[in-house]
Amino acid sequence: SLLNEQLIDTNFRREGLAKIYIDLCAKYIDKLKKYQTLVQRKIKANQVNELLSTMSSSRLSEEDAAIFLGKFDKAFLNLYPTFVQELNTLLQLDQQVSIKPTEGLTTELRIYALIRLGVKESAEIADLLFYSPQTIYNYRSAIKNRAINKDTFDEDVQKLCTIIR
Repeated sequence: SLLNEQLIDTNFRREGLAKIYIDLCAKYIDKLKKYQTLVQRKIKANQVNELLSTMSSSRLSEEDAAIFLGKFDKAFLNLYPTFVQELNTLLQLDQQVSIKPTEGLTTELRIYALIRLGVKESAEIADLLFYSPQTIYNYRSAIKNRAINKDTFDEDVQKLCTIIR
């Protein structure tokens, strides 16, 4: 039956999400082990200044953030392929958003993806997306101002994609 096929597809998508999460965790555990080894080696060799220089490189954290966000986008859009389309039904016609199939989510779409997943506090969203809470608040306000119903927008977003097609 169609319902059974939809349930199988939903489970398949969830398994894919679990695989991405497990893979990401394994990579960061391995990366942490390598950092630990590097720190121990530099301390034993009395190369503290070199260690401080390596650890203060922002390039590493920017790369990690980009990898995380890319995997988040892929996992979320795989689990909720109609999210952008359904979100647009909540926005004024001339204020709708679009993304190209080859692109990930924009920052504003990531914020509302997290809200769809139940992460509601701007401070928590800021931590997950590597922004300040004020920046998240500004993005939320900007998109909420484009909504058809500003008062219930966040609640309406949480109800999106309840049926995965």
